[in-house]
Amino acid sequence: HMILPGARFGHFIIEKKVGSGSNGTVYRARSIEGRSTVAIKVLASALAKDSTVLTMFQEEARTGLELNHPNIVQTLYVGENNGIPYIVFEFVDGVSLGTLLQKGSLPQEHCLWILRQLAQGLRQLRQKQIVHQDIKPDNILIDKQGNAKLTDLGFARAARGKISWTGVAAGTALYISPEQARGLKQVDCRADIYSLGATIYHCATGSPPFDSINETELLKMHVEKAPVSALVRNPKLNREFAEILWKMLAKKPEERFEHPEELLLALRLINISATSPFAK
Repeated sequence: HMILPGARFGHFIIEKKVGSGSNGTVYRARSIEGRSTVAIKVLASALAKDSTVLTMFQEEARTGLELNHPNIVQTLYVGENNGIPYIVFEFVDGVSLGTLLQKGSLPQEHCLWILRQLAQGLRQLRQKQIVHQDIKPDNILIDKQGNAKLTDLGFARAARGKISWTGVAAGTALYISPEQARGLKQVDCRADIYSLGATIYHCATGSPPFDSINETELLKMHVEKAPVSALVRNPKLNREFAEILWKMLAKKPEERFEHPEELLLALRLINISATSPFAK
């Protein structure tokens, strides 16, 4: 069910479809007076009748409104149009990390830049007691200034949220934490640290830590199999950087960085200049 250009949502006019999220379609839109461009995520109408999905969508909106950070896509407004809920976000003029990775691995300085920025975003999530639960390249946008922004809080869970997710629904299997792969209901910021580690490992080496066309097999690998060191896959990497990725990907949460602050501290000690992917 496509929404056509020119359709009105509150005081915004839809321009074009730009993507899809975990539970809806994302459009670029402009305000009626034409001064601002935004992104609008519209819940799929077939899903709007499902009370669980509806609650998820409302939680996503509520969670987003609590956050305000340069490395998290800003939620601006929540509305309803003919009974279909929608969320208005800042429009990020850029590209997803998933798209960038189609060309292969990224230079180490870019990987570090993105990792440092997203760790700062994770710090804000932790302060608000929110776990994203679905960090992966497609949920990271990089704007024209090179700022990395975490998007799609569709599976994010506030500590006091109404829904508890189970298993794979939250977390894409290539980047999922072992505890989510095992279907544990209680996960904390260390699950996000793992998924961010898997994502940056992919950036630094050109492939995710584990791969299999069989999802069950993939989940089992996250739970049981040690990853190949990033240094083996890309010998040019800085050793300390590879060690940070290794620690982020530890099977046991208590063996990872305890929180984003600790990760940021480790990153500050690496002697490589992090640079923006779009630095002129």
